[in-house]
Amino acid sequence: MTNAPKKLAALLITLSTILPGAALADDPVAVAVPGDYQDEVGCPGDWQPDCPDTQLAYDAEDDVWQGTFNLPLGMWNYKAALNNSWDENYGAGGVPGGANIPLVLAAAQDVKLYYDHKTHWVTDNVNSRIVTAPGDYQDELGCSGDWQPPCLRSWLQDLDGDGVFTFTTSKLPAGSYQAKAAIRESWDENYGAGGVPGGANIPFDVASDCAPTVFTFVSPTNVLTVAAGSGGVAQPAAVTVAGNLQDELGCPGDWQPDCAATHLTFDADDQVWQGTWHAPAGDWEYKAPLNDSWDENYGANATRNGANIPLSLAAASDVKFYFSRETHWITDNVNATIATLPGSFQSELGCPGDWDPSCLRSWLQDPDGDGTYTFSTASLPAGNYEVKVAIDESWDENYGEGGVQNGPNIAFTVPQSCAAVFFTYDSVTHVLTVGTQAGGPAGNLDLAKAHWVSESLLAWNSNPAQVASAIELAYAENGGMTLGADALSGADGALVLTAAGALPGEVTEKFPHLSSFQAYQIDGADLAMVPAILKGQLALVAKDSEGAVTDATSVQIPGVLDDLYAYDGELGVSWLGALPTLRVWAPTARQVTLHLFEDAGPSTPATPVAMTRDGNGVWSVTGNASWKWQYYLY
Repeated sequence: MTNAPKKLAALLITLSTILPGAALADDPVAVAVPGDYQDEVGCPGDWQPDCPDTQLAYDAEDDVWQGTFNLPLGMWNYKAALNNSWDENYGAGGVPGGANIPLVLAAAQDVKLYYDHKTHWVTDNVNSRIVTAPGDYQDELGCSGDWQPPCLRSWLQDLDGDGVFTFTTSKLPAGSYQAKAAIRESWDENYGAGGVPGGANIPFDVASDCAPTVFTFVSPTNVLTVAAGSGGVAQPAAVTVAGNLQDELGCPGDWQPDCAATHLTFDADDQVWQGTWHAPAGDWEYKAPLNDSWDENYGANATRNGANIPLSLAAASDVKFYFSRETHWITDNVNATIATLPGSFQSELGCPGDWDPSCLRSWLQDPDGDGTYTFSTASLPAGNYEVKVAIDESWDENYGEGGVQNGPNIAFTVPQSCAAVFFTYDSVTHVLTVGTQAGGPAGNLDLAKAHWVSESLLAWNSNPAQVASAIELAYAENGGMTLGADALSGADGALVLTAAGALPGEVTEKFPHLSSFQAYQIDGADLAMVPAILKGQLALVAKDSEGAVTDATSVQIPGVLDDLYAYDGELGVSWLGALPTLRVWAPTARQVTLHLFEDAGPSTPATPVAMTRDGNGVWSVTGNASWKWQYYLY
């Protein structure tokens, strides 16, 4: 499962076989439900992930993708495919690349399909009971009001199909509440205490602000129970450090996902997998496969199927490895700074106590490797707190106010229980900034909520609680933009955008899930800058009349790339007689180099060959007959 070079044979090799693996989108641009029924509902064929007739629509209030289709009687199969491609798809049980989902219809009928990107559950209202928990707490989750059966922010799900539906939240302030179970997003069928149809409301208590609360509905009995829960994400059975150093650490060979000698250990207090080994000097590479298999694995930048992570050791030394299931970040204490947030709030996160630098529940992470480490939580009661930054899980090196080593504690306030709080640490200046949705940093650059949908048009719904006087598209050629309490720093410049009302029909037809977004127009005089700024970091920023940032987000760019660089020609390897030409579509790349290898040996030196870019963002190079049967990487 290493990023081994591929063999240059006399056949066409598609782009997906050349690259080490596509990154999984945190926020998809599109979700479709391709299957063997598609030609029945207007698609030109079956199993087409890009057919617009079977696209789901994103409901922002529900935070769920959904769509209703009239399907004929028959025995059908389907899956969920993201971003008009098979690169990321989910099948039965929300499993990545999982089995097709069967759908048996005795007669033609309307079928509603659902996809939740938080859990990856894709289902329908024929195979599954659609169970929600309306109650007097729903507005705390983001529903427009309480006692709303159609609000899917309180949707109970049954990924393993055992008839037990669950939903967990940590967004409720301490207090007493009531709920019921409703079926098919309606009051027509509902169950109260004891599973009685139309029965009494079910009371429950939340003992402390933001405490995990678990709703469980057992389908055969229709009984809904609500109880305190442990929170956290489901953990894998095993996490391995697999790489070319395994035989040095006691495994019988390298790149073995099931070697117990390099299994990490799950620390329940930290909620992080960890392990320390004495590694010899050398240049090593590794990844993190889960459950003793390559089926699910994470590499550089917390990317599923991502690149191998290099580890260079000038001398033999102890190396500690870490893996967070929640963020998928796999790293070590040589490549990364291990920074935590000891403070007076840690016990609220589940740490054994406060001011504990070794508790990784307040671990600052840097998956993109830009030197800016972040942590966020929505588990703190309203109140005043203090915090510092500690390095390597110890007080030996720590930073306080202003980035001063051993400096004073940094004070911050949570104005409302369960509000999101963002911690941002600059590993160069050692300055930590802390803010909340109500008091900055305004917005979150770790999220990409804006969409650049065409050359001149962006779509975004800024924070409705903030009235923006200006919207700007900020850019930084080499990255490094960060958010402070009320300002964005590190930008090379910004384009002032014009509010353009609703998105035009041709855009919403292509991106139906963005139909409720606002449109923002780039001035015609600035369009010449677009190709250049697409190659760097981007942020859409809302400012008030004083110029202070009131909201900010990163930007998704698949739409503008398709608009500017649409290409339907050959990719991969093609042959003209004995001469190969290699092509890869990478419109935002600044340079692409082909690396040729005589064989697949890990120590075989590469011969680099520069590639040339055309107007469609396709990089290519034509070789000679001697390239046949060589191995290569881009």
